[in-house]
Amino acid sequence: MPGPITPIAAPPSLESIRPAGSSNSGGAFQDVFSAAVKSVEGFNNDATAAVSRFLSGEGEDVHSAALAVER
Repeated sequence: MPGPITPIAAPPSLESIRPAGSSNSGGAFQDVFSAAVKSVEGFNNDATAAVSRFLSGEGEDVHSAALAVER
């Protein structure tokens, strides 16, 4: 005769399946994401400055300003 049916066990906690050596603060992904956001902010600041120089006639050519905005 077969044994009694046993209940399904609860899933393991996330801590038990986390890769070894990883931290709870986001780790490498957080660092990469933060660097990417800072890079985009830098490109935005460069584009704003290039457009301002172009509009004020400070010697910025339209091609350089357009490339800065495109980046």
